[in-house]
Amino acid sequence: RLTEAERQAVLHADLVLSGQRREDGADAYFVVEVSVGVGVGDVTRAAERAGSLTKLGRPAVPVVAGEWINPEAIAAAQAYGVWQVLDGRATPPRGG
Repeated sequence: RLTEAERQAVLHADLVLSGQRREDGADAYFVVEVSVGVGVGDVTRAAERAGSLTKLGRPAVPVVAGEWINPEAIAAAQAYGVWQVLDGRATPPRGG
C-alpha cells in the first residue's frame, strides 16, 4: 500500500503505463518522466516513483524520455537503473 505522499508523487508522474517487460514477459508498471532536456531531477523522480509503485506487488520500470540528456543525468540513470529514451531511441541502464 502506498502512503498518501507516495500516491501523490505517482499521480504527478508525466506518464504511468501498465504493460509487460520484454526481457521476461512480467507484468510491470512503466513510470516515465518526460522533458526536452533530461536532468538529474527527472532521473531521480522516475526512480523514486517507480520504487513506490513496486509496493503494489508488480515490478516498476523507471524511464526518462527527451531529446537530450546531460552527463550527470546519464550517470544517475545508470546508477539508479533508469531507462533512457532519447529522440525515440531506448537505452537500458548499465548500472546497479
